[in-house]
Amino acid sequence: MKYPKTISTSLFLCFLYIIYAFYLRQGHVVNVYEHTEYIENFERECKSTVVLVENVPLSRYAQKKMWAKYSDTISEKSHPLSHICDDILFLENITERADDPGDNDYWMGENQYCLNGIFGKDKCISKEHQLFTIRIKGWPEDENVGVIDKKPIYIHFIDYGE
Repeated sequence: MKYPKTISTSLFLCFLYIIYAFYLRQGHVVNVYEHTEYIENFERECKSTVVLVENVPLSRYAQKKMWAKYSDTISEKSHPLSHICDDILFLENITERADDPGDNDYWMGENQYCLNGIFGKDKCISKEHQLFTIRIKGWPEDENVGVIDKKPIYIHFIDYGE
């Protein structure tokens, strides 16, 4: 009758992995890329920063902790949030073949982020791998996660298909 002990041990290990995957795993920032583009609505240059992450946390709680862990490093390197139109986008670092090879010449295509060909020829990251954005101006459902230059910053979680 070793089965009940084996089953309970297996269930306990599954429980520990779920706790780790959803709450303790905080991800690892692989690279940070920036792009500046003139946006007519704001009549100025706006900075788009993309942060590539591996070992992505599964819960929003853990993703907020990941932002807290890496926010100083990201902010010190590039000052990515200096105007209301600037944003920081966190993406899971999973590349795929470009839907349209011409998209490699652009920062963002229709369904993928190609980052001006930074991943190599015909490689992009699907918008399905978007995690969250950090920005100065939040939407009503966004949560305040800090202050940069005396301005509050907000986290917006992305559900692809919104």
